[in-house]
Parts: sequence; structure tokens; C-alpha cells
Amino acid sequence: MADTANILLRMPACLSFVPVTQKINPNSTFSIDLTPWIDSIENKPADNVLNRGLLLTSDKNITAYYEVANPSNPAVSSFKGKNALGTEFYISGQTDYFNQVGSEAFDIVATEDNTHVQITPSLAIVGHAKGVTFEVILNKGQTYSARTMDVSASASLAGSHVMSDKPVAITLMDDSIHPPGSSYDEIADQTIPVNILGWDYIVIKGFATNVTGNNDEHVFILAVKDNTDIFIDGNPVPITTLNAGIQYDYSIPPANNTVKIKASNPVYVYHLSGNGSELGSAIIPQDSCTGSKQIGFTRTTDRKS
Repeated sequence: MADTANILLRMPACLSFVPVTQKINPNSTFSIDLTPWIDSIENKPADNVLNRGLLLTSDKNITAYYEVANPSNPAVSSFKGKNALGTEFYISGQTDYFNQVGSEAFDIVATEDNTHVQITPSLAIVGHAKGVTFEVILNKGQTYSARTMDVSASASLAGSHVMSDKPVAITLMDDSIHPPGSSYDEIADQTIPVNILGWDYIVIKGFATNVTGNNDEHVFILAVKDNTDIFIDGNPVPITTLNAGIQYDYSIPPANNTVKIKASNPVYVYHLSGNGSELGSAIIPQDSCTGSKQIGFTRTTDRKS
């Protein structure tokens, strides 16, 4: 933004990674090409403790995001900074489209040594059964990938529960979803912990349409407490009531440009949107989170596919 920032990118658990430093002038951007390190930073195989966490620090306030810069199906995940760190999370996910390649997953990275993480998957994942809590122990910069093996549209890790004794960050991903007869795309975002969720949300509809040209905008509302009532656009009665770990799929009507969501308890709101048949997704901040008046944004390609 307005100040010169000195940034440092490193991998705390991978000493062979050469740290990247850069001075970024005010109101300018800088991109780091991580392609040469792709085999060291992709968080695979699943169900393994790996040394693949990236740590980006700056001496001034910045915005940052991670881009999968494939020219055919690029995707952007925005970094949430301190708002990404927490000790309790529920996992959001889409439940409308099957996976053309890959499968749905969430990746956990530790910020401190000897971090104990308890994971209760809502669906069977590599190495672990549905609904059975297990523990992994991570040091600073170490990662763990929980990946499902079911690629059907209705199969999702939504509602999975993660608890830790020290702050962690979690990235959601679904690679690659495929609307029938349409393009397929990776969707991903860094999620937020339970303690900063809200009760009120406003979602702005994008331009997603399916192969028949119909509206294809979805909002996934996930409860973290039992008996959570969900109200949509001022409806005087709940459109649904959810228990903890249960998610509701709301399709934004074609005539609506926005949707206002109110809940009786804190909830996650996950928006599936896009441009035409090219899809993307994002965790939506609560309405009381006023955000920033200015952000920096750039892309490696101007393609929409």
C-alpha cells in the first residue's frame, strides 16, 4: 500500500529452500515464481507429515495471495494473515459437482513446534475412516493433507472438525470440479477459525452460469453450533435449522444480485461463483468485518478459463 515493505518468504521446516527477500515500493506488486519448487511445496502424498509450509512475513502491512498459474485453469487463494490462525475450524466444501481429476482436500500447516492436531473427517480420507478422530503432531512449518477418495458430487469434507493446541492455518481445495458438459476448474481458499465467524453476511453474486445458461451461483452455510437458524433475505422464519457440522446449499436466484444471510449462531459462508462456466470459490467475511479501503491485485494471465 502506501509504505515501502520488505518481505521475506521462507519454508521453516525445509532448510534447502532458499529464502526470497524483496523490497516492494509503495502502491506496487511483486510476484514470486515458485514453479522451480513445485515438487517441494505441493502437499502430497496425503496422510503424511511433510515439511512444505510457506511463511511470508513483511515489516509493513501488505496483501498477498497464492495463484495456481496454469494457463488453462488458474486459481487464486487469498491469504488472511492473522485471521487465518486459530485452534478450532470446521471445513467448508461444495456439494454440487464431481471431481474430473484429483479430489477434495484440506491442508493444515503449523505455526509452532509440537502442535497437536485432532481431526474428525466427515468423510473417509486417505488412511482414516469417516467420523473417527485421530491426531497428528506437527512442528513449525510442517503440513498435513486430509484428502478424500470419493469424487462424486455429493461427497464433501464439509463439516469436518479440526482442533489444535497451538495456532494452525488451513487451506481448502477441490481439484478439479466439473459442472456437467462444461469446463472443469480448481477451487481453493484459505479458511478462517471458528472464533472470528459472524452471524450476518452479504454475498455479491458473480457471473457463473452452467452449460444451459442458467444461474450457477451457490452459497454454502455451515453451522458450528447445534440448533442454528438460518434466515435468507429477511425471511421472517428460518429457511433451515442446522446442527454443528451440517452445511446448507443455497442457490442464489437468477433475479438476485445479492443475498443477505443472518444466523442465530456464528456460521461459515462459502461462495461458489465464477465467470460463465469458469468457477472459483471464497470464504466470505462477516458483515461487520469492514476490510480495507484499498488492496493490490495482479494476475499472471488475463485468461478467464
